[in-house]
Amino acid sequence: MSIQSKAEQLAQTLKERILSGEYPLNSYLPSTSLLCEGFGVSKTTARQAVVLLKAEGLVCGHHGLGVQIIRRTCAPPQRKAQRLSVLFVLEYTLWDNPFFYRLIASFQQFYGTRIQIRTQFIFSTKLNEEILPADELILLAGRFPEEMLNTFIAAHPKTILLNWALEGVNYVAPDERLAGQYAAQALVEAGKKRIGLLNITYHYYLSKALGDEFDLRLKGIRNYLHTLPNPPSYIDIAADDWDWLEPGDKVIARLLEKSNGVDALISPFDHLAVNLLDTLHRRNIKVPQQIALISFDDNFFSQFCRPALTTVAPQMSDYMQKLWKGIQAVSHGKTYHGMVKPVIVSRDSV
Repeated sequence: MSIQSKAEQLAQTLKERILSGEYPLNSYLPSTSLLCEGFGVSKTTARQAVVLLKAEGLVCGHHGLGVQIIRRTCAPPQRKAQRLSVLFVLEYTLWDNPFFYRLIASFQQFYGTRIQIRTQFIFSTKLNEEILPADELILLAGRFPEEMLNTFIAAHPKTILLNWALEGVNYVAPDERLAGQYAAQALVEAGKKRIGLLNITYHYYLSKALGDEFDLRLKGIRNYLHTLPNPPSYIDIAADDWDWLEPGDKVIARLLEKSNGVDALISPFDHLAVNLLDTLHRRNIKVPQQIALISFDDNFFSQFCRPALTTVAPQMSDYMQKLWKGIQAVSHGKTYHGMVKPVIVSRDSV
């Protein structure tokens, strides 16, 4: 499909939203970056679609402000659609997680006229103590004990679990196996020959959800490497402590003790990867020239590291589309399982 035909399709979709009143007169279209994320198109396609709308006289651009809707034509009379009420419940440990704030903001930008989102924080130990409407559609994000979670879902059947693919539950979650494959593939394409896989020995307070997440990533990495005709070798390295300061030094010390060493590391998450970058720098080990480093989640600080951290993250446009499909399905009493495609965020550490 050509860029032009994609632009025409996007322009038609935006035009329909303008004509229906979903994008009100005198309001502004989503920014180019949000159009790219929401519809999974390139910046060129998004800009061309806006040019087509300008040609029809529906919008005009204001420098520094955006693209404003100035006319609605041939809008057929429509019955105002009832907005779905959605409660976004986040476990307190996610209060500083930028991914979910970005997800909520982007989702409201695109579907705000169709749904009404409220946000509430909750302690993981008090999940079943909160009084929530039994018939309300709930988006639940957090790491909860399975028994507690099952009790909650039995009382609130219209619940969609986010970022955790749990059997028997509605969910929208990243494809962690595929994310692991993408990480390994990036290192193979960079010519790395010996890869260190960081594993974690979980303390009692780490949830099964995190364990499942990391384990699936490791399986995706190993499965991909085993499919290659001449795969790089890999070694498992344990990071024994859930501590933001110690594991980097301990892991690097173990690497240096090994006779063959490694030329690449895969960290299970960005927080530990940042600590590893600092440790490598203090030991005068150059990244990525001597050891490349890749991680997961693309937390906000990853781009400000030196070198900037290459990570694998859920594709936001796919996440929003799967979440919208899930909301529609669950609101009509259906079950929904959505797996979100990952994307490589390429920076300087590989």
